[in-house]
Amino acid sequence: MVENRTFGRNRSQSFVPYGDNAALQRVNDSTVSTNQLAVSGETVTFSGGAAGKTGVVALDVAPVYNSTGSELGHYTSGSDNDTSFAWVTGTVLTTQVKWRDDLTDTEQLATLSNGEFALNHDTGKIRYCKATTGTSDTCNYTTRMMNIDVTGSSVTASQNVSQLNGNTIAVDNGASSTGTQRVTLADDGTGVIKVWDGTNQMPTMDASARRGYVQITDGTTSVDVTTSNEMEVATVHKNKPTITSATGAAGITTTTAISAAFKLNSVTVHLSAAPTTSEDFTVTIDANDGAAYDTVIYRVDPSVSSATDIVYIPEQELLLESGDEILLGYANTDTVTYGVRIVTEAL
Repeated sequence: MVENRTFGRNRSQSFVPYGDNAALQRVNDSTVSTNQLAVSGETVTFSGGAAGKTGVVALDVAPVYNSTGSELGHYTSGSDNDTSFAWVTGTVLTTQVKWRDDLTDTEQLATLSNGEFALNHDTGKIRYCKATTGTSDTCNYTTRMMNIDVTGSSVTASQNVSQLNGNTIAVDNGASSTGTQRVTLADDGTGVIKVWDGTNQMPTMDASARRGYVQITDGTTSVDVTTSNEMEVATVHKNKPTITSATGAAGITTTTAISAAFKLNSVTVHLSAAPTTSEDFTVTIDANDGAAYDTVIYRVDPSVSSATDIVYIPEQELLLESGDEILLGYANTDTVTYGVRIVTEAL
C-alpha cells in the first residue's frame, strides 16, 4: 500500500475542509519560475532546560524541499524519507520522526523521546524533545525562491540616504546628513512666502493673509478662502430621482419618457381594493432597439394573494440607455382605482 502523504497535510492551512475525503494536492504555478535556495548554517534556538525539555520552533524559510530541491520534502520513517534538512552537529536533536497532522503540538510533544524531533516540511515548524541541555544548533536545507528576470537597462539601487537616484539632496542650503530631514520655510525678507509646485506659483501669502487661509477645490476649480472674504463653496450636483406617476380606474398603460441614460430604482402600485379577476400586472423594458428586444422584467397576479399594494425593486442595478422606457401594464378588469409610481435616476 502506498501512503498518500498529501492527505490531511496542514489541514488548517489548506482549502480542503477538515474531514473531507478529498486529498490535498500541491500544485506548482507554471507561470512563475523559481530557483533553488540553499540555506546553510541557520541557527535554531531551543528553550533552556535539561534533557527531555520539549518545545516548538520554526525555520526562517519554508517550505523545505527534498534532497534534489525538486519536490516538497517528506519524512515518514527512516526507510521512507526524502528531505534536504539536516543538522550540522545534531547534538541537541538527534532523531527525526514523522510529523503528525492528526495531533496537536501538545499531543505530539508528549510522544517524543529525548533527542527526537518532527519537521513540517510545508511550514518549517519543528516539534522537539531535547537530548541535552543545549539551547541552539545549526542546520542546512533547501527551499526555493522567486525568480525575477530584469531585461533591458540595468537596475541600480542606491542605499545612500543622502542621495536620490544618485544625486545629492540639498537640504538647509545644501547641507545634508542621515536621519530625518527638516526644511524650514522662510519669507523673502518682506514677510512673503512663495511656493513653487514646478509649474505654477502658489498664491502669495503675507504674514497677515496666511492666517486662516483655506483653499477648497472640487478637483477642477479651486476657491480661495481667506479671513478677508466670504467662503464660497462650489455646488456638487447629484442626480435626483425622477418620478413618473399616474392614477385612474381603467387599464394601466403608464410609461416613462426619459431622454437620457437612466437606471430603474423602483415601481410601486396601490389598488383601492383587491382584484378578483385573474390577470397579470407587468413591468416591461420598452427597448430603444425595437420590439424584438422588449422584455418583461416583473410579473404578478394581484388576485392570487388579494394584494392591494405591489412593490418591485430590481435585485441588482438595472441600467438603461437613452431611448429605453419602462412600461407598466394591467388590464384592470375589476376597474379598481390605482396609483402607480415609477422611480428612475438619470446617469
